[in-house]
Amino acid sequence: MYLISSFSRLKKNKSCALLLSRLLDTWMQLQDSDQAFLVEAIEQLMVNVDLTATSLKALQDAVEKLKTVTEFSRVHAMLLVENKFLSLYSR
Repeated sequence: MYLISSFSRLKKNKSCALLLSRLLDTWMQLQDSDQAFLVEAIEQLMVNVDLTATSLKALQDAVEKLKTVTEFSRVHAMLLVENKFLSLYSR
């Protein structure tokens, strides 16, 4: 029943339907070109508590600014140092 109500909402809300369509198109393109980003395969950089807090605050500020200029309800930010994962923030 939930699936049927979701489909009817997509039919009525063109922007959600367009966003879902773009998401699926991008996912299919990434799958076809094997360009998926494997976060679990990235080595994590271990730093002190102060640097971790500072990097997280910088990502939080960046996400908040990005949310004010985009229409997306969810925004994600990731900080890499060369090829090592440092921090992640989602809102």
